[in-house]
Amino acid sequence: MRSSDATTAVPVPPEEALLDPSREAAAAGELPDLAPSVRPGSPRRGRLRVLAVAALATLAAGRASAQAAAPGFALDRFVPAPAGAGWFANDDLAMAGSLGGAAELTLSQAHDPLVVGHGAGRLPVVSDEALAHLGASVNGPWWRLFLDLPMPLAVVGRSGVRDGYAYTAPAVNVGTNPDSLPDVSVGVEARLLGEADSGLRLGLGAQLFVPSNGPLDTPSTYLTDGTVRGIVRLLAAGDAGRLRWAGQAGVHVRPLDDAPIPGSPEGSELLFAGAAGWSFDVRPGWALVAGPEAFGETALRSFFGGETTGAEALLTGRLEGTGPGARLRVKLGAGGGLDPAFGAPEWRVVVAVELFSRPSGTAGAGPR
Repeated sequence: MRSSDATTAVPVPPEEALLDPSREAAAAGELPDLAPSVRPGSPRRGRLRVLAVAALATLAAGRASAQAAAPGFALDRFVPAPAGAGWFANDDLAMAGSLGGAAELTLSQAHDPLVVGHGAGRLPVVSDEALAHLGASVNGPWWRLFLDLPMPLAVVGRSGVRDGYAYTAPAVNVGTNPDSLPDVSVGVEARLLGEADSGLRLGLGAQLFVPSNGPLDTPSTYLTDGTVRGIVRLLAAGDAGRLRWAGQAGVHVRPLDDAPIPGSPEGSELLFAGAAGWSFDVRPGWALVAGPEAFGETALRSFFGGETTGAEALLTGRLEGTGPGARLRVKLGAGGGLDPAFGAPEWRVVVAVELFSRPSGTAGAGPR
């Protein structure tokens, strides 16, 4: 017998059966043909392809929206007091004489001011932020006009995705971004009650932050909101023997509201701060004032919420001249977040050098 005679012919199923195993079984008589006929090139097959493509596009869009980009904002919560105001973040309201002024250089280094996630999922979006502030002021017997120019030295962190948002870490340094001045601020304050050295002094202050439209004036640098914003404060201070104290409460009028994004601003905020220190005479014409200083904020829309409140404290010391004419003041502070959230860092170090002048004369009283 030839091999061709022994070969059994294998039936080839129709093309439609190859597309569906049940059709092949039906062709063999094992199952009834219940599947609808979808022939290649048929209108129904075209509609199925369109539906499949649409479903894939919808899925891709859903995944993209689930990882929306976090835009960034003005992160640093340390707003230096005006040059000549004594404290780091508070104001001594000790304006005196007919006309005076001050110039100050403040350096601030904050570690982990913006961290999202917890445990193994912890992401330091901004791990370190170093800024220099150049401040200047002019004061009369009960008022002060001031200017603050912030200059970023280094702002770095790590990018990643957390809670459905894609965070892009900033990469700012003084070498690649020289002469950048994001969010220049100007302000005015007035002592309304008390003398320059009285036990209780009360005043009001206002400060306006304006983006300078420079290369770093984009929220992605975490140096600006990209919008004009302002602060109105009620100020208090006093001297009682060797005790020096100051405090304030205010409202940060902030248009930016990125409420769904963890760690981001949620619109306008309540600000609060306080300081107290003891004055020591270290040598003729010089005094050392040492004590704690604290400041913080909470979003008005979620008052003192766990994720919308940040507070930090510094242990500070300042050495200042007490004689007439031009005086020198050197300040040092170190501390960290009492509640390291909402912009409050794990730790912060601040140093400042200030030259100020209060002409001799009777301290001016505020308007009655």
